[in-house]
Amino acid sequence: MRHDNFRRGLTDGWVLRNGGHVKPPLQHEYAKLKKKHGQEQAAKIMRFRLAHIREMLAVAKEEDILENSQVREVDSLDVYWSAEMFEAAKKDLETWKTDMPDESKDYEWIEGEAASKVSYFLVTRPPATILLDVQRFGLSGKIAGVVHNSAGAAHPYRFVTGILENLLQQYPDNFMLSTNTPCTGVQARTTPKGPLYSVETPVGTVLTRHVIHATNAWVSHLLPKMRTKVFTVRGNMTAQRPGMKLSSSTLDGGRSWVFYDGHVGYDYLTQLPGGEHELMIGGGFIQGGEDGLAEIG
Repeated sequence: MRHDNFRRGLTDGWVLRNGGHVKPPLQHEYAKLKKKHGQEQAAKIMRFRLAHIREMLAVAKEEDILENSQVREVDSLDVYWSAEMFEAAKKDLETWKTDMPDESKDYEWIEGEAASKVSYFLVTRPPATILLDVQRFGLSGKIAGVVHNSAGAAHPYRFVTGILENLLQQYPDNFMLSTNTPCTGVQARTTPKGPLYSVETPVGTVLTRHVIHATNAWVSHLLPKMRTKVFTVRGNMTAQRPGMKLSSSTLDGGRSWVFYDGHVGYDYLTQLPGGEHELMIGGGFIQGGEDGLAEIG
């Protein structure tokens, strides 16, 4: 494992190249969670996941970075090319809607033919409900179907840097941001002042009562007990300029897609609402070969 992996810059790694989906797994996993943990705990997990977009919107407003961070609600489409996977998705959705009707009321499944036809449909984004007269989803007629609901999207890099910039301005004397300064070790120690952690870096040691491990998949480098439990999975993402041929109604950053084609993993697509309206395309897990095993570890 190369030491350079931990020489982190500002919002390096996953956040730097993330496509910006705020789309936690809900109906996909509810039945599994219910079977493993019981209905009450599964419902708590669902509500926690659903709170993410509301919380991100609240934070962006509070920090006055809403426009720059592009945190927003979007129409979300899970697109299924495989009829077998679509039937399973419909079953999972109905299970969730039966147990949690209030939380799942804006979720619907639509057969492929209906999802690709021109029709009127309502899009509710407070404070207005908009009637759109466009091709409903603009999808290929070859799809098996979609699950349609609301979700969120953001520009993760701008969201993180916006908050950090505010902290640096508000607390110039006691907030320090050290980029490219790897943590080489974390040790627990007891001092006369109480239990403290010793955080070791090439430029010195920091004593603190609390440590937040933000290295995601690399956390086991510093926490050996997490090895074999948390490990890296390589993902891919590209930002592509759409050119001038997309209609103006497409270029609003108000929709996101996840595509399931029957293989392991999925591909996703969202679009920036401003600038050149870049298409943020990610996934490609199965293209790594060996059913994605080559991307793990």
